[in-house]
Amino acid sequence: MQLEQYYAGDQEFQEYSEKFIEFWETFEGKERLLELVGHDLIIARPLAYHLEESYEKWLHSTVPVLDNGTPLDCLQTPDGIKRLKTYLHRLPY
Repeated sequence: MQLEQYYAGDQEFQEYSEKFIEFWETFEGKERLLELVGHDLIIARPLAYHLEESYEKWLHSTVPVLDNGTPLDCLQTPDGIKRLKTYLHRLPY
């Protein structure tokens, strides 16, 4: 079963992303991260929180749980976005 099949939905992910607003306010890599993720703030906030300064390297890395694609590859399709969001939502915070 593909990871995106476990996606909890846009509203749930938005609420999850909002938990990182305070961290985002002081995050120094905002502009570059937003550029890389197509200015999707809802995805950018948890990425910043979980990866901090290593976000750019991770976005370009092959991730086995993302079907051996990169997180940037995931951003190219609706199913890939759901896959990435599901993965991020499962990370402990």
